[in-house]
Amino acid sequence: MSWGWSITKQCSVNGCPSGIDSIAYAKRVDNEYLKINARGVTIVVASGDAGAPGRTNEMCTENPGDDVDSINAVFPCASHWVTCVGATFVMNNPNAPNITYHSPLCQQ
Repeated sequence: MSWGWSITKQCSVNGCPSGIDSIAYAKRVDNEYLKINARGVTIVVASGDAGAPGRTNEMCTENPGDDVDSINAVFPCASHWVTCVGATFVMNNPNAPNITYHSPLCQQ
């Protein structure tokens, strides 16, 4: 499974129940993962295709300090109770638009 979204943005995808924010949602799900682990089950999660910036800043264009995390551990990979796996590849596309990357990680 993979959500591939920042912990702080969980409710921005499909919304959360009334009175629950993104952090509370992630904590609740994390507690459920703990219960599953206690039964001896390993949960394997895909890290997503967007790399370190995650889906909230895929192109690494937001400035650090904006309302978007420039680099974040996507949820549920950010959970202590899952095993997160993934891979990265970079395509050299001469037709891609010029993008100004702001975070040091993306500049490299």
